[in-house]
Amino acid sequence: MRQGLGKDQALTLSGTVEGKTLKVRGTGMAAGATDTPWPEGVVGIAGEVQQFRRLSLQPGQSHRYLSYLPAVNRVVTITVTLEGEESRALWPNTPPRRLLRYVSKPEPLGKVRLPLSITWVDAQTREPLLVETDFPAFGGRLTFLRTTREAATAPVTQPVEIFAFQSIPLNRAVPHPHGQAEIVYRVKVPREEEPETLFVSDSRQQVQNYDPVTKSFELRVQARRGPQENLQEPPPGKEYLESNFFLNWDNADVKRRAAQATAGLPAQAEAWTKACAIERWVHQNMKAFELSQALATADHVAKDLTGDCTEYAMLAAAMCRAVGIPSRTAMGVIYATDKKGHPVLAYHMWFEVYVSGQWVPLDATRGEGGIGPGHIKITHDSWHEEKSFAPLLPVLRVLTARPAVEILRVRP
Repeated sequence: MRQGLGKDQALTLSGTVEGKTLKVRGTGMAAGATDTPWPEGVVGIAGEVQQFRRLSLQPGQSHRYLSYLPAVNRVVTITVTLEGEESRALWPNTPPRRLLRYVSKPEPLGKVRLPLSITWVDAQTREPLLVETDFPAFGGRLTFLRTTREAATAPVTQPVEIFAFQSIPLNRAVPHPHGQAEIVYRVKVPREEEPETLFVSDSRQQVQNYDPVTKSFELRVQARRGPQENLQEPPPGKEYLESNFFLNWDNADVKRRAAQATAGLPAQAEAWTKACAIERWVHQNMKAFELSQALATADHVAKDLTGDCTEYAMLAAAMCRAVGIPSRTAMGVIYATDKKGHPVLAYHMWFEVYVSGQWVPLDATRGEGGIGPGHIKITHDSWHEEKSFAPLLPVLRVLTARPAVEILRVRP
């Protein structure tokens, strides 16, 4: 598997099955990739296509199989059900043909429901011709159609505006949202089984007044600008200081940036002072919104200092570890405006540091020494032994659920 991370950077993994383990190996920094359990009967990519030729299901009947998802390096169970047969034209200026409609439903990964897929199979040849995957977070539906080389390589004339699909509309605007003390949101998620678990509850934000009938709740979010008095949280494990694949601080580039950021501070400067200096340095020196990046590693970002919020967070968190401050990235949504000026909640990543016995948030894209109530946290991660995008799955869960969010109250 080859997955793009940043400009001229990719994660390349390969694997060999040995008994009940997939021995995953990578190149470069990914050489020590984590092995994955490999139960009996896992079906590969080619096998998934070929199985439709062997299936002899009646409408309503199902078949289960195990499939490997390389993007998250996991094996999951998929249930494929034959829903029926219909006539449909797949290409312009061609007659309809008889197609079998199969619906594939992956099992959830934890609380994250993976997208459903519909496969249209030729009723005579049993060859899959069309696959449609529900993907609300990336434009509604992803379609793969068997076609000619000329059609597949033709220029794209109508690009999808992904920002609109990765954003959650709000009912009203808030002046200076990131400078407020507190915002209370009402969240309604009718298509989620456990909507009250979509967002983190911690010392800064709390899920309150959950109504299981309407599947709605209030989300109280406060500003946090520095350590709080009388707050003590459990100390972090060593994984929040270690160098790993994404937060790889143990190299010359990240160490150099960390030294530049903290230059001029007193020798005995407190950890919070150093963390704020790093947040400020990244904010002042990064070049924003190089959208060719996907999820570049910290050393890669340290070289060219370009990226979006994920690169800002990765570099800042790694620089904090380089000076001995435990850190992690936080993923969630942030108050923003779309191209038409309408208020929305958009995907965002920031970082947190453990200082004064507690986790304190910082956002290098803003460089304000903390965050306001416009930051809504979904999850956080140390990225320990992680070489996939699996830590982002809780964010995908929220965006796929398409919650309706209203602003109820604002406290200055």
